[in-house]
Amino acid sequence: MKRLLLCSVLVHSHLLFGGESLDTNELMRVLRTMPPPEIPKFTADLIRFSGPRDQIACASNLVQLVLRLNPSATLPVVGAVARAVPETAAAISHVAAKERPDAAAWIAGAAVDAAPNRAGAVVFAVCSAVPHQTRAIALAAHRAAPGQAEPILKAVAEARPDLRPSLISELAAARHGGISVTHSLEQAERALAFSAEASRRSTNSGTVHQGPPDRRPNPPGHQGPPRGPPDPPGGRNYARP
Repeated sequence: MKRLLLCSVLVHSHLLFGGESLDTNELMRVLRTMPPPEIPKFTADLIRFSGPRDQIACASNLVQLVLRLNPSATLPVVGAVARAVPETAAAISHVAAKERPDAAAWIAGAAVDAAPNRAGAVVFAVCSAVPHQTRAIALAAHRAAPGQAEPILKAVAEARPDLRPSLISELAAARHGGISVTHSLEQAERALAFSAEASRRSTNSGTVHQGPPDRRPNPPGHQGPPRGPPDPPGGRNYARP
């Protein structure tokens, strides 16, 4: 019976994601009646059988629908889908982070744990969705895949241009040894804060520009300032050579 139900939903999925219209009524009905522990695997199977041409679009739309219907299933669904179809890990992580920005770091960790070779793409996708949580996202991804430090930092540098110069320097220096994600992020954030403070101080201590001298013509009846030394009192002394 469950397999028949799955096949029925797969038909609707083909029409849903490959057809001309988006009618989610049947799919939502199935998800509402399904026991919560079965939702992650069901979602992953549905995406896995959708075909490579439509997998990313199918995964993004389906994960968004599932999370709106059942937000508590966010991490299990992201992990199950990323494990079943690693190519969709970044796309579903981005969608999930948009739906649940409060869980962005956990989402990145779940996706990278399920698809460690996609760590860089996942970090870029989640940081792009929730940039103010960059540090937590990168550290969660690194905990899930400690061997992916370099791709993670490169992804942060791409997602956060304001941190890029410092991170590029850290990555270049690390060619002669290991690299620490925590240290590199601290250095980048410190450099950014220093630059912002220096800019603020420069703005506050800047001199007021006086502008060019006033070249406007004198008003009528005003002869302007005298030219040369003034005449002595009583008129000019013509006997003076």
